[in-house]
Amino acid sequence: MFLNFLNTRQFNTVFLGGISVGAVLFLVVNLIPFFQNENTDWSTSAFGLAAVMGGLVVLVPNSEVRLLLLGNIKLKWIVSIYLGLQFAFLMVTNKPAAISYILVIGLGIIFTKQLQQGKDWSIILKKKNNKLKVVKRSYTYTSKTTEKEYPDQQQIDQILDKISLKGYESLTSREKEMLFRASKKED
Repeated sequence: MFLNFLNTRQFNTVFLGGISVGAVLFLVVNLIPFFQNENTDWSTSAFGLAAVMGGLVVLVPNSEVRLLLLGNIKLKWIVSIYLGLQFAFLMVTNKPAAISYILVIGLGIIFTKQLQQGKDWSIILKKKNNKLKVVKRSYTYTSKTTEKEYPDQQQIDQILDKISLKGYESLTSREKEMLFRASKKED
């Protein structure tokens, strides 16, 4: 349902952010003597799910879900009941996880509110576009090129090595001209 409204990168940001922040919060809260618990086992994927559900309830709160015997129920009620029951269970069994759980739900809500205001935190996961840039320049050449003016294979190899190491922009105008002539020779 989340992916119907937002993209995969934003889902991954909320889910992985919920897991990461939840795990760190769980460890930090577990260090406080009042909240220390013998049962330090907890699955951090529940934090990711809580963040996604918190964000989803802000994104489309009045969306309806059809349940078999109960009919159509608004998403905000389903999410509220699920998260409330999960929190109550955690308060009884694992207090550090319960506190982290509530904070991670808040993280999902904050992410979605920020997204609605135009601030996309998922840009952190956006891949940079490192494509080569093609530049076309016009050079004036004489049409009468003799066999002597063509570069030999050793010069061509040196130029190609330089391109592979430093890029095409690092060539001098003479080297570019020699490369152009070598390509015309083969034509």
